[in-house]
Amino acid sequence: MQQKAKGEVGIEGLDMEEEVRLLLEFTKDWEWVLSHEESLRKEYPRKVIAVRRGKVISSSEERSGLHDKLNEMGVDPKSVLITYITEKPVKYLLPNQ
Repeated sequence: MQQKAKGEVGIEGLDMEEEVRLLLEFTKDWEWVLSHEESLRKEYPRKVIAVRRGKVISSSEERSGLHDKLNEMGVDPKSVLITYITEKPVKYLLPNQ
């Protein structure tokens, strides 16, 4: 296991291999959320959800409530994808480049 050098940016307490593994899981979960947006909006409108391995493991109306639920489940909130589900699709206005 390769340790981070002093001053190197990363997730505190994790070696580089574990950090990479978590980032890959996070990416897969984010892709899952994006591909299931419509169904998530129907089931969790205006909720904060926690996703792990392509599954919603908890939800709440507020982030702090979700963190409490995760802690009660023995799940570190830093180890799961947490995102807010809007009631309607979001339209982004980007400047012309």
